[in-house]
This record gives sequence, structure tokens and C-alpha cells, in this order.
Amino acid sequence: MDFPFSAIYNNVKNNCKGGKNMRKLYIDNIRWITVVLVVLYHIIYMFNGIETFGVIGPFSDVQYQDAFQYIVYPWFMLLLFVISGMSARYELEHRSEKEFIKKRTGKLLVPSTLGLWVFWWILGYYNLLIGGGLEQMAAVPKPVIFIIMAVSGIGPLWYIQMLWIFSVLLVWIRRVEKDRWWKLGEKADIPFLVLFAIVIWGAAQILNTPVVVVYRFGIYGAGFFVGYFVLSHDEVMDRLEKCWLPLAVCAVILAAAFTVLYWGRPYAEHSVLDTSLCSLFAWIAVIAALAFMKKWGIFPTH
Repeated sequence: MDFPFSAIYNNVKNNCKGGKNMRKLYIDNIRWITVVLVVLYHIIYMFNGIETFGVIGPFSDVQYQDAFQYIVYPWFMLLLFVISGMSARYELEHRSEKEFIKKRTGKLLVPSTLGLWVFWWILGYYNLLIGGGLEQMAAVPKPVIFIIMAVSGIGPLWYIQMLWIFSVLLVWIRRVEKDRWWKLGEKADIPFLVLFAIVIWGAAQILNTPVVVVYRFGIYGAGFFVGYFVLSHDEVMDRLEKCWLPLAVCAVILAAAFTVLYWGRPYAEHSVLDTSLCSLFAWIAVIAALAFMKKWGIFPTH
């Protein structure tokens, strides 16, 4: 069970500030709305009838609420990585690369590594307890169990671990490309953005860890870097905003198709996640959310 969600909220919040002396209000609102979806997803997940690892299990024979998981799981974390990439660009407009890495190391790497051994092993203990893992490991030495609990307690920390890695890679890439790629990103039009779903599908096939499914370095890396190089341009977002309605309609249709076609199958496993339909749905949902919120999501959060 991946909680508490304040780890996701705080780290997305800290990396979603607008550039050029203004806040991107629609990004702020995407942030908190997506985190709310993550919370609702995990509440339903604990009682779902599809994925059985580390959950309490279903409370009825018919679980219509499980459809919510199919609707949001393919895209909500991809969306967070995209806006994290956009926010990295905004931050680097008024912060040196050295300051950027120093800040991100303090906010991302330290709590997501040292914190495992100090605090997050408690979450791992809870995960093993409700999943029956402690009973199965009765003969395993206690130090080994502690390591397993610490790793199992990663919870939402996987997101900030990957975000730190992408941030370091970004600094290296910036030193090579010197904004040449970023300037090319300004030319991206709607057909390019839609067809980028092909890249997302290809990225979903690579750099996946074999056991812990959430570490999808390929697709999340693609999301982060397209956020930085392409979607951080105001001109690109203005083009996207004009197409919010057809993109939203396409996202709804794809959500329905994905849910119906894969109902009852493990939506959080690579056998489903890496399919072309899942990748297409995930990407169209991401750009539809960005377009919709760019159009309608510019309102203060407090």
C-alpha cells in the first residue's frame, strides 16, 4: 500500500512553480487534483478485486468501483512526471544548475534513501503484515526481514527517487545540448504531440525493472523530458489549449475502450501497461488534461 501521500504532494508542489516571476496556476491545480486522484485510487485499491498483492481484498462479488483504477492508473503518474519536467525548466530559468541539483538532492534523494531505514520500514512492515508475508518468512533471519521491510516501504518514494535521477540526467543533457533541443521543442504542433504517443509506447517497452513494476524508467523518463523540452513552451501550451475539447473527447473514448477491453486483467502489470492501447490512452489523457486545465484550470488554490 503506497501511503502517506504527503510525500508525493510536497515534492510535486515544490517542483511546480511557474517561471518568469509568475506561478503557473493551472499546473498547481493539476498537481493537487492529480494527488487527490492518487489518494482515491489507493483507497479503492485496498479493496479491489483485480490486484491482490498487499491489499485487504474485495468486499463484494461485483466491484464496479474497480473501473476507477482502470480509468486513472495508466496516466496519472505519467502526468506528474510531465509537469515535473515542465517545472524543472521553469526553475532552471532563475536557478543555476548547481543550485538546482543541491536543492533537489536535499528534497528528493535524502528523504527517499535515508528515510527508508529510519521510518519507512514501518510501512513495509504493514505491507508484509496485511499481505501475509511475515508468516511466510518466519524462518528468514531478522536482519534480512528488516531489509525487505525497508524496500517494501518505499511506497510513494519511488516517484521522488526517479525524479532525482531524471533531474541529474537533465543537467548533464543541458550541458551538451545548450538549449538547442529546447528551442526546437517550441515548434511542436498538435499532430506532433498526438503522434508522440508512438514514442510513449516505445518507451514503455524499455528500462522497466523486472520485479518492482512502478520503476518504469522508459515511459516516465520520456514524460519528464518531453515536459522539459516541449511542453514548457508557452506557445506549445497555447496550441494545446485550443484543442482541449477534441482531446478530452478522445481521452474519454480511450478510457472506456481500455476499461472494457482489459476488465478483469491486472492493469498494473506489464502485460497490460505495455500494450499499445494503454500507452495511447495514457498519453492522450495527459495532453488532454494539460489542454483542459490550461483552458479552465487557471484559478487560485488558496
